[in-house]
Amino acid sequence: MPPAAFVYAELHGPDPVNSTLGQPGPEIDLQGLGLLDITLLSDNRNNTSAGFYTFADAGDATLFATKTLSDKARSLGVTYVSRLFDAPSVRCASLEMNSPHFAGVLAKPVKAFVYAEMQVSVPFENAPWRDRNPVLKTQPGLLAKTWLSGLRTNTLGGFYAFDSVETAWAYALDVVPKTAIAVQAAPYTRVFNASQSEEANRYSNSPYFD
Repeated sequence: MPPAAFVYAELHGPDPVNSTLGQPGPEIDLQGLGLLDITLLSDNRNNTSAGFYTFADAGDATLFATKTLSDKARSLGVTYVSRLFDAPSVRCASLEMNSPHFAGVLAKPVKAFVYAEMQVSVPFENAPWRDRNPVLKTQPGLLAKTWLSGLRTNTLGGFYAFDSVETAWAYALDVVPKTAIAVQAAPYTRVFNASQSEEANRYSNSPYFD
């Protein structure tokens, strides 16, 4: 089933729990929750519990990004961030970048993830992805990118998979700021060490792990 929407979410607190839903066991019915897959994100350098969620229905994604996360954050006594993204509009651009969310297959094991978003409002059909993709394909260590287009906001971003923590940090520290300056947009960036959530991701149907 093709994805209809993506949600990126963070919980902020002193004790990261590896997932905004907790670590799902093999008995979790992802389809029953409206989820196609979950990629759990964690890194002790930023002390944040996060996740990248794929939904078959935009309504389910909206409910998750609002009420579900609000209830979870309140129960833990922490603040949260959630972002909603339209999936069909980024399909072609993401296919070119080997996105596992659109049937891409990684050439190497993923070792790190980068989430990046620019505070702009550009309908994705006007986004410069055709010019940007060839440049991204030369980026050291980049295995895949899922383009992101904000649902009802048209913000631009990406969810990236890298072959090492070092190449992920290099991209986040060197490339993202330069892109932000070039497009005159405020960026939001996070780096996650994939090994810290690999075991949990094998239970959550993440497309980044076999």
